[in-house]
Amino acid sequence: MPHFVRRSDDSVKALFERLGELGFKICILSNGRESRVRYFMEDLPYLYVFRAKKPLLSGVNKALSLCESVPGAVAVIGDQIFTDIWVGKRKKICTVLVKPISGEDEFFVMLKRYLEKPILYEIKKRFCSD
Repeated sequence: MPHFVRRSDDSVKALFERLGELGFKICILSNGRESRVRYFMEDLPYLYVFRAKKPLLSGVNKALSLCESVPGAVAVIGDQIFTDIWVGKRKKICTVLVKPISGEDEFFVMLKRYLEKPILYEIKKRFCSD
């Protein structure tokens, strides 16, 4: 979710409920502060890890432990190459890069998105046909 969204909304709840119905376990892996993540997750009955320090492995290791899972049985879904995707690749976890929900980002996220552009260009060139 964008940094300015403080609470989960009905669309988030519906998505997570549907994933649960399909048999997925959900664990939110966030670099955010505990207070922000806890407040966002207050109405959601799912596991979470705050201050995950992505792309370091400590947060993803904690999430795997909480979910009682192993890298080959999970996926990291995120919108940032240098945090979400990189941590998944480092841990040999399936990764799914999604488009950002919002164009409004904090300064450091905007900087990372600028640095991601050449990588995204290469990915599109290599894997997406016209």
